[in-house]
Order: sequence, then structure tokens, then C-alpha cells
Amino acid sequence: MKTYRDKKRAQHEEDSKLVNPKVDGGKKAARKVSKRKNAKVQWEKQKLMDTKKQNTVLRTQAWRLRVKLAATSNMVCEDQAMSEVFPFSSYSAERRTIDRVTQLLPQTPTKRAKVIESISKSLTTSKILARKGLLMSPENRKSLKVVRKLIESIRSKTRKTAGTAENPAANKFSFVTSR
Repeated sequence: MKTYRDKKRAQHEEDSKLVNPKVDGGKKAARKVSKRKNAKVQWEKQKLMDTKKQNTVLRTQAWRLRVKLAATSNMVCEDQAMSEVFPFSSYSAERRTIDRVTQLLPQTPTKRAKVIESISKSLTTSKILARKGLLMSPENRKSLKVVRKLIESIRSKTRKTAGTAENPAANKFSFVTSR
């Protein structure tokens, strides 16, 4: 059995003999060589067409994947919006989860408060709770501080201007000064 290199060497020698113009005037040899060249060119063309076809298929697959991902991302956004409103599948599922968690929480109020506080400090949880109005957002805290300072300054000014209890002007701002 011949090895691959031996076969190639023999084919090369055969090709060189076919090109020899001394044998048959070189007409048959030239035809055989041209047939081989044509076959090689056709094979290269076929290979090029196959790669083009593969690229087209890959491009189409990528486009389909993009369309599919876009559709699923829209569904995910809708699902997230619904999950914020209804995070549980049913009321009983919510009840079971709450019961399980309350059994796992510590019994003492201070420890329970500390655990719940640390849970609510997480960024995503605090944002959701602030949206629902259960926790205050940082912006709301700032505005509350400003309002408290404003009320305190009004109280201090009304205390200074208020006269005696018999004076009717003193009773005007009684709702602000009373505490």
C-alpha cells in the first residue's frame, strides 16, 4: 500500500509527463491537464458557493435569534411589571410564604427588627418598598427634613410674636405652636 506522499509524488510525475509536448504532440496531455484545472476551478467555485451559502444561513440564524430575543425581552419587561404588582401566583402562595418566613424569624422584637432592617437595606428591595410607600426614598427624606426645618422656624417666630393667652393674635397660630 502506497503512502500519501508516494501517491502525490506519482501524480506529480504523471502530470509532468502529460505536459511533455513530445508525446502525442502534447494535445492529449494538454486536454487532461486542462480538465484537471477545470475540475480544480469548479471545486474552488463550489467551495466558495458553499461558504457563501453558509454565511447566508448564519446571517439568517443570527437575525432570527435577534428577533426572538427582542420578543422575549419585551415579554420579560411585561412579566416584571406584572410580578411587581402580583409577585405570587395566588393569595394562598403568598400566605404560605409569609407563614414560613415568620416562623424562621427570631421571636424577640429587637432581633426581628434588626433582621428585617438588614433585609430592607438592600438596594432592590428598598427601591420596591419605596415605590409602594412603605419606605422613604432618599429624596423624600431630604424633602421631609426641609419641611421640618421650615415648620420649626415658623414655630419659633410665632412664639416670639405671640402675646399673652388673652390676646386674640396669640390664638391665631396656636395650631403651629401646640405640640
